Amino acid sequence: MRGWDSRPLVVRMNPHLPLEITLQAGSARIRGVLAPIRAEVQAGSTSIDGFTGPLTLSVQAGSVRASGRLDHGASRIYCEAGSVQLHLLRESSVRITARSSIGKISLPTGDGWVVGGSDREATVGAGEATLDIEATAGAVRVTAE
Repeated sequence: MRGWDSRPLVVRMNPHLPLEITLQAGSARIRGVLAPIRAEVQAGSTSIDGFTGPLTLSVQAGSVRASGRLDHGASRIYCEAGSVQLHLLRESSVRITARSSIGKISLPTGDGWVVGGSDREATVGAGEATLDIEATAGAVRVTAE
């Protein structure tokens, strides 16, 4: 049979080194990276589990699910037309600033979804790190333990 090989590609790396990934299609799973993660997702799905370093996510039309800890540094999420679900673990300490054009944003304040044209802020823990979120036409949901 000719064509693409559909077997998964597994890449092991030193978890203390920064990771940069660009996903144009397909899926990627990232686990246990302790250094900063920079991910650009154009069309596809990405899951990130167990992160402890700052995140920089740019999502055009794909989806990202991430779970981990933010307690230092500056993180940023830009979601154009895709979706991002970010779950912050109990040890997180981050000040969140979020804005949307026509997108949807939900922060761990219990206020539910806010759609379009608004700025929101929330703090998880002592707020030592920062997280800047921008949702153009996409949806970003942040939850915390």
